Amino acid sequence: MSNGNVPFFVPLMNPLIKSLLRVGVPMGPMTLLTVRGRKSGHQYTTPVGLFEHDGRRYVFGTFGEVNWVRNLRATGRAIIGRGLRRRPVNAVELGEKEGARVLQAILAPYLASRARRSFLRMGYDLKPNASPVDFAKEAQQHPGFELQSSGSQSVPTRVSPSGSMSDDVNYNSGKRPDWVDSDLFPFESKWIDVDGHLIHYVDEGPQSSPVLLFLHPGAGWSFTYRYHIQRLRDRFRCVAPDLPGYGLSKASNGYGFTLLEQGHALGSFVKALDLKNIVVWANDSGGPTGVLGLSEDSDRVTALVVGGTFGWSIKEYPSVSRMLRLVTNRFARLVNHYTNFLARSMGSKLALGTRTLSQKERRQYLLPFKDRNTRSHALKLYGSFNDHVTQQELNRCLSLFREKPILIQFGEGDPMTGQRWHERWAEEFPDHRVFLLPGVRHFTFEGAPEATVRNFIQWWHEIGEHRSAPNPLYMGRSGGSQVRATQNR
Repeated sequence: MSNGNVPFFVPLMNPLIKSLLRVGVPMGPMTLLTVRGRKSGHQYTTPVGLFEHDGRRYVFGTFGEVNWVRNLRATGRAIIGRGLRRRPVNAVELGEKEGARVLQAILAPYLASRARRSFLRMGYDLKPNASPVDFAKEAQQHPGFELQSSGSQSVPTRVSPSGSMSDDVNYNSGKRPDWVDSDLFPFESKWIDVDGHLIHYVDEGPQSSPVLLFLHPGAGWSFTYRYHIQRLRDRFRCVAPDLPGYGLSKASNGYGFTLLEQGHALGSFVKALDLKNIVVWANDSGGPTGVLGLSEDSDRVTALVVGGTFGWSIKEYPSVSRMLRLVTNRFARLVNHYTNFLARSMGSKLALGTRTLSQKERRQYLLPFKDRNTRSHALKLYGSFNDHVTQQELNRCLSLFREKPILIQFGEGDPMTGQRWHERWAEEFPDHRVFLLPGVRHFTFEGAPEATVRNFIQWWHEIGEHRSAPNPLYMGRSGGSQVRATQNR
């Protein structure tokens, strides 16, 4: 069976069904399946029937070899669920015998009901007295997949920064490469296995303290927040992961480096460490990554700190969409492949402003991408920002955080400030404080590390005072404040 066998009304009904499932309306066995396109790399979501048998979950191509079937077969990974309950899964295609057996076990009860039988007739040629041979024929035309939970498992491997290092990362033994400068990055490296990714992270400070979860930009890694960790680890638990494929982390096979996938990887990481009382600290792609990744567990989040980032659909900003298409086109990918310009931009004055990084600091941004094949990761991430499903999910997920306090720190010279995104954050979050950093551009963590820490400490004391006192202004504040900082560093 091919795409031509899909009844004409199915494409007409799918948008309505997807909308209902997205808000969590139960519709029998129907659920949403999101899978990456095997050619485009974009995320596509479609309603499918999810069936359980003997404690296992299965999906079948009701209309045969349709696109989601081909994509799932090619990638072997998907996201399923409805409402806020969505989980990453691995997909294993069933052989003909196994497919026939499972199909019979699942569909036979439906054939006993006239109403259900009429519904099944849209895709299956089965009668109430269908034999195993009949089900075997149907299984040949309707590919089936077992969906296996993509669970997280902690790997207790730890290594001191001063330990013996090899030239390349040995992910199995948890060693880090000797190009990592322990004077600039004086933290213990830890690794954890999450959804098939081997995630490197830093975890410094008292385990019982509020968690500062630092989310790096596309071409960065945990090194990005080295100053903040050193300054704040006495009072906070500072956790800084390298997201899959960046820094010292290794992405699983088949990972597409899209924003949705990165968000789910972050969510799994947070659950694996069971982080709570989290202050999300994000810049650049870290903003939407945090919004997507923590939406299912927004109650774990206490507050947010953002700078040079967004958390909503960029459909309303056509100039930004055009810019993203420009910097991720084939020519830009080719230039980045040979010049590593994205990583170089992390230390440029165009991105930082008045502050200049040392040669050693710039080297720490370049060396994670010394393998040219890794240089496409961030461009794939940025390209996925324009994905329709991703933009819908961002708008849905952002609403889950709106009652939380937020510290907004943007550089005055940041192009995102020119888009007035600092004002957009303030509009979205009633309980806000805004700092504009003079002389600073996009990467506030490098452009003004001292100022961003100082502003955070001041703000944290302020919201702490509101929480400790029975002050109705805290829980119901409808406005915030904006300050122009006078010092950069």
